[in-house]
Amino acid sequence: MAEVSVHERFRLIRNWSLIIQEHKAEIAEIMTLENGMSLNESLSEVDYATNYTKLIYYLSVIKKPPM
Repeated sequence: MAEVSVHERFRLIRNWSLIIQEHKAEIAEIMTLENGMSLNESLSEVDYATNYTKLIYYLSVIKKPPM
Protein backbone atom coordinates (compact mmCIF):
# COMPACT_ATOMS: atom_id res chain seq x y z
CA MET A 1 0.00 0.00 0.00
CA ALA A 2 1.39 3.39 -0.98
CA GLU A 3 1.86 5.91 1.77
CA VAL A 4 -0.58 8.81 1.70
CA SER A 5 0.70 12.20 2.79
CA VAL A 6 -0.81 14.02 5.74
CA HIS A 7 -2.13 16.71 3.42
CA GLU A 8 -3.76 14.18 1.10
CA ARG A 9 -5.41 12.43 4.07
CA PHE A 10 -6.73 15.76 5.27
CA ARG A 11 -8.05 16.59 1.79
CA LEU A 12 -9.93 13.28 1.71
CA ILE A 13 -11.33 13.72 5.21
CA ARG A 14 -12.28 17.32 4.46
CA ASN A 15 -14.17 16.28 1.32
CA TRP A 16 -15.94 13.61 3.34
CA SER A 17 -16.92 16.17 5.99
CA LEU A 18 -18.25 18.53 3.29
CA ILE A 19 -20.48 15.74 1.99
CA ILE A 20 -21.73 15.13 5.53
CA GLN A 21 -22.49 18.85 5.89
CA GLU A 22 -24.44 18.78 2.62
CA HIS A 23 -26.66 16.07 4.15
CA LYS A 24 -26.65 17.47 7.68
CA ALA A 25 -30.42 17.84 7.96
CA GLU A 26 -31.09 14.24 6.91
CA ILE A 27 -28.37 12.88 9.20
CA ALA A 28 -29.67 14.93 12.15
CA GLU A 29 -33.21 13.72 11.51
CA ILE A 30 -32.06 10.09 11.58
CA MET A 31 -30.09 10.73 14.77
CA THR A 32 -33.16 12.31 16.35
CA LEU A 33 -35.34 9.33 15.44
CA GLU A 34 -32.77 6.77 16.60
CA ASN A 35 -31.58 8.42 19.81
CA GLY A 36 -34.46 10.60 20.92
CA MET A 37 -32.28 13.73 20.83
CA SER A 38 -33.78 17.05 19.94
CA LEU A 39 -33.19 18.12 16.36
CA ASN A 40 -31.00 21.01 17.54
CA GLU A 41 -28.82 18.60 19.55
CA SER A 42 -28.45 16.34 16.53
CA LEU A 43 -27.55 19.24 14.24
CA SER A 44 -24.94 20.40 16.75
CA GLU A 45 -23.48 16.92 16.96
CA VAL A 46 -23.10 16.71 13.18
CA ASP A 47 -21.34 20.11 13.20
CA TYR A 48 -19.07 19.01 16.04
CA ALA A 49 -18.09 15.83 14.22
CA THR A 50 -17.23 17.57 10.98
CA ASN A 51 -15.36 20.44 12.69
CA TYR A 52 -13.34 17.85 14.59
CA THR A 53 -11.60 16.97 11.31
CA LYS A 54 -9.82 20.33 11.41
CA LEU A 55 -8.38 19.46 14.80
CA ILE A 56 -7.21 16.08 13.49
CA TYR A 57 -5.38 17.81 10.64
CA TYR A 58 -3.68 20.38 12.82
CA LEU A 59 -2.57 17.74 15.31
CA SER A 60 -1.22 15.56 12.52
CA VAL A 61 1.01 18.28 11.09
CA ILE A 62 2.51 19.34 14.41
CA LYS A 63 6.05 18.08 14.54
CA LYS A 64 7.38 16.67 17.77
CA PRO A 65 10.45 18.50 19.11
CA PRO A 66 13.70 16.56 18.80
CA MET A 67 14.78 14.71 21.89
